[in-house]
Amino acid sequence: MIVGAIIGIIYLVAITAAGIGIWERGVGAKVYLTTVTIAVAIALFVAWHRPEDDVLSIALGIVFTLALGLTAALLGWAAFSSLGIIGDGGFASEFARSIRDDSDYQVRKKLHDMEVEVGDILKFGKLNGKEFGKADGSPIYWRVLDVQDNRAFLLAEQYVGRMAYQHDAGNIGVTSAHPWVGANDLRAWLNDDFLKSAFDDDERARLSLSDENDYVSCLSTEEAERFFKSAEERRIGYIYEQRQNRLAGMKSELESLGDEGNLLGKAKAAKRKKELQQAIKHENESGGWWLRPTGSMILQKRIPYVSSDGSINYEGKHAAGTMYVRPSIWIITKFE
Repeated sequence: MIVGAIIGIIYLVAITAAGIGIWERGVGAKVYLTTVTIAVAIALFVAWHRPEDDVLSIALGIVFTLALGLTAALLGWAAFSSLGIIGDGGFASEFARSIRDDSDYQVRKKLHDMEVEVGDILKFGKLNGKEFGKADGSPIYWRVLDVQDNRAFLLAEQYVGRMAYQHDAGNIGVTSAHPWVGANDLRAWLNDDFLKSAFDDDERARLSLSDENDYVSCLSTEEAERFFKSAEERRIGYIYEQRQNRLAGMKSELESLGDEGNLLGKAKAAKRKKELQQAIKHENESGGWWLRPTGSMILQKRIPYVSSDGSINYEGKHAAGTMYVRPSIWIITKFE
């Protein structure tokens, strides 16, 4: 009895939460949910109600039939939206949007259509996080990689952070055969902290879910190959040049450290050489940006990335290591 009551309460909470998410879709969703829920509930109550029922039985019957009516309405919404009859992207995207930010759907109605072409550079969002020790609010620039119907695929023209793919690398691939959809600190950060800090309400309302059910993601190795014809196109120019200048300066200083005439000088030179060698090694290892691994990679702990020179490193870096983050997003360009 107690177990049944607990299951019933959990069921009621779940369908109520789902119903609230759909309810926020607008007037049409409100009319649909109310009509279907009440119609089904009345039909079921009339069919099951007995004249001799007491007040408690009647009250429980009303709750039970309303719950079934709401369930029928939600199943209908899922079926109709997946067929494109209602909603703008099927039940999964509608529900994901509802639990992410209920206001987005209404904000979208106020947004203007955009005319974009592959190769365009857009300003979208701001660097409001603290990944680099400051929150200066500077704009984020994005390159248009692809345009499909009413959506465009964008890649950041700059780094927005630097972090490990997964701090506890032991979890990589253990919770899922797909290491991006499974345990992944990078994915969680992009779709939570970065999403909330970088984009305002209007911008979040323009975001569209990817095939992996993300609003913010990273390029896959296949996408890094497909959208760029060369390593030079894949690298970020000014960042690459800065890194090359840093490496050149460190290598020049390393070569200039000769044999000193006294023990103190030799000790200082040896210490500086070690520091420079470590700095050069670190620069070579961490100058690139993470890619999204694809396919079955159970227990794989090395994640592919793009080196600072634009080449793709398929062998990858250990997931617990740090790399720069260059996110990708799908945005809605035209609202129907």
